[in-house]
Amino acid sequence: MTMIDFFKEIEMTRDTYVDFTDDLEKMADFYQMTKFQFLSKYSYLTELEYELTAKKVENQQNLNSLIVKSIWGSGQ
Repeated sequence: MTMIDFFKEIEMTRDTYVDFTDDLEKMADFYQMTKFQFLSKYSYLTELEYELTAKKVENQQNLNSLIVKSIWGSGQ
Protein backbone atom coordinates (compact mmCIF):
# COMPACT_ATOMS: atom_id res chain seq x y z
CA MET A 1 0.00 0.00 0.00
CA THR A 2 1.43 3.36 -0.99
CA MET A 3 1.15 6.38 1.28
CA ILE A 4 -1.38 7.91 -1.12
CA ASP A 5 -3.53 4.77 -0.89
CA PHE A 6 -3.12 4.81 2.89
CA PHE A 7 -4.37 8.40 3.18
CA LYS A 8 -7.21 7.75 0.73
CA GLU A 9 -8.31 4.83 2.89
CA ILE A 10 -8.12 7.00 5.99
CA GLU A 11 -10.20 9.68 4.30
CA MET A 12 -12.86 7.16 3.27
CA THR A 13 -13.01 5.50 6.68
CA ARG A 14 -12.17 8.21 9.17
CA ASP A 15 -15.64 8.08 10.69
CA THR A 16 -15.28 4.34 11.26
CA TYR A 17 -11.67 3.94 12.36
CA VAL A 18 -10.04 5.80 15.19
CA ASP A 19 -6.71 5.75 16.93
CA PHE A 20 -6.39 4.44 20.47
CA THR A 21 -3.96 6.98 21.92
CA ASP A 22 -6.38 7.72 24.76
CA ASP A 23 -6.26 4.10 26.01
CA LEU A 24 -3.40 3.78 28.51
CA GLU A 25 -3.32 -0.03 28.54
CA LYS A 26 -3.19 -0.29 24.76
CA MET A 27 -0.55 2.43 24.52
CA ALA A 28 1.66 0.63 27.06
CA ASP A 29 1.40 -2.49 24.90
CA PHE A 30 1.91 -0.43 21.73
CA TYR A 31 5.36 0.62 22.94
CA GLN A 32 6.31 -2.83 24.22
CA MET A 33 4.99 -5.18 21.52
CA THR A 34 5.64 -5.70 17.86
CA LYS A 35 2.83 -4.77 15.51
CA PHE A 36 2.07 -8.47 14.99
CA GLN A 37 1.95 -9.17 18.73
CA PHE A 38 -0.22 -6.15 19.36
CA LEU A 39 -2.73 -6.97 16.63
CA SER A 40 -2.84 -10.58 17.81
CA LYS A 41 -3.65 -9.49 21.37
CA TYR A 42 -6.21 -6.89 20.26
CA SER A 43 -7.70 -8.86 17.38
CA TYR A 44 -10.76 -6.60 17.27
CA LEU A 45 -8.57 -3.68 16.15
CA THR A 46 -7.65 -3.26 12.51
CA GLU A 47 -4.25 -2.67 10.98
CA LEU A 48 -5.51 0.73 9.87
CA GLU A 49 -6.33 1.69 13.46
CA TYR A 50 -2.83 0.59 14.47
CA GLU A 51 -1.30 2.66 11.65
CA LEU A 52 -3.43 5.69 12.55
CA THR A 53 -2.13 5.46 16.10
CA ALA A 54 1.47 5.01 14.94
CA LYS A 55 1.17 8.07 12.70
CA LYS A 56 -0.38 10.15 15.49
CA VAL A 57 2.44 9.11 17.87
CA GLU A 58 5.05 9.97 15.22
CA ASN A 59 3.46 13.36 14.59
CA GLN A 60 3.37 14.12 18.32
CA GLN A 61 7.04 13.14 18.69
CA ASN A 62 7.95 15.40 15.76
CA LEU A 63 5.97 18.26 17.29
CA ASN A 64 7.66 17.72 20.66
CA SER A 65 11.05 17.80 18.95
CA LEU A 66 10.21 21.08 17.22
CA ILE A 67 9.05 22.62 20.49
CA VAL A 68 12.26 21.59 22.26
CA LYS A 69 14.37 22.97 19.39
CA SER A 70 12.46 26.26 19.44
CA ILE A 71 13.00 26.60 23.18
CA TRP A 72 16.60 25.38 23.41
CA GLY A 73 17.79 26.18 19.91
CA SER A 74 18.98 23.78 17.27
CA GLY A 75 22.17 22.99 19.15
CA GLN A 76 24.36 24.89 16.70
